[in-house]
Amino acid sequence: MDQYWGSRKVLYTGGEKKWQSEDPSHKLLRIVRVREHGPFEDFANAPICTYLGVLTLSRLARVMSPHDIFFLVLGMKNVLQSEALEKYSLSVFLIENFVTSIVRDLKELPPPSPSKPRSSVLTLNPHGYPTEAAAITELKLIDRLQELKYRVLCMPTSPTFPLVDGFFFLNSPRRTLAGLQMTRAHAHHTTTSTVRQFTEYLSWFFTNWEEFAQGLSWEMIYVQHAFSTMISKWQRCVPVNPNNETDAEKEIVAFWDGRYTNTSLC
Repeated sequence: MDQYWGSRKVLYTGGEKKWQSEDPSHKLLRIVRVREHGPFEDFANAPICTYLGVLTLSRLARVMSPHDIFFLVLGMKNVLQSEALEKYSLSVFLIENFVTSIVRDLKELPPPSPSKPRSSVLTLNPHGYPTEAAAITELKLIDRLQELKYRVLCMPTSPTFPLVDGFFFLNSPRRTLAGLQMTRAHAHHTTTSTVRQFTEYLSWFFTNWEEFAQGLSWEMIYVQHAFSTMISKWQRCVPVNPNNETDAEKEIVAFWDGRYTNTSLC
């Protein structure tokens, strides 16, 4: 149960009701119950509003040095849940010095034959990094379709958003959707249904998605912890039921293996 504190009122809500306060300038806290392993529970802070958190970090990244941004994010490790911390950590991709410094650490994963490996778009064009961030909200909160722009780091606010933790588009050296996935696992395969959900969401959120997607290359960048087992093999996209693969699923798999690039960063 979420708990919200105001200076004069204490309300308990599941997150759908409006919070009432006679002193809106008072600090708000959102406390969530956490159970990881075993029967014991703990409490942790969670973002009151991920949308505002994304916009705040986007603006801070423009005026703060890379050093300060890193310490700002690291300073939240004992405050936010790990899922929220990982999402906000993606804001470092807004920093030119960070992106240009990681280029040498990007490892292209060899695709299945007959596709040929190709370099990451960030390796070929490190200055194509995103320069601003935008929050991708839940569909029920969208009042109109959004304009699709290059070099904008899109950060979903829904914990159930499929396939990626964030993504952005580059126009050079090839038109590319670059997906960012935070993972500690040594493998992070996906399914055709997840890819389909992702593309459906983009068509619901952006204007002219179907036209824009024509000829668009995709690249997934797996961002791993320094002590993780590094992803070294191609991350597959498999049908939900291999024994009953539909034509639509075959098309998704062929696209994944042919026009998709896997890149790992550890």
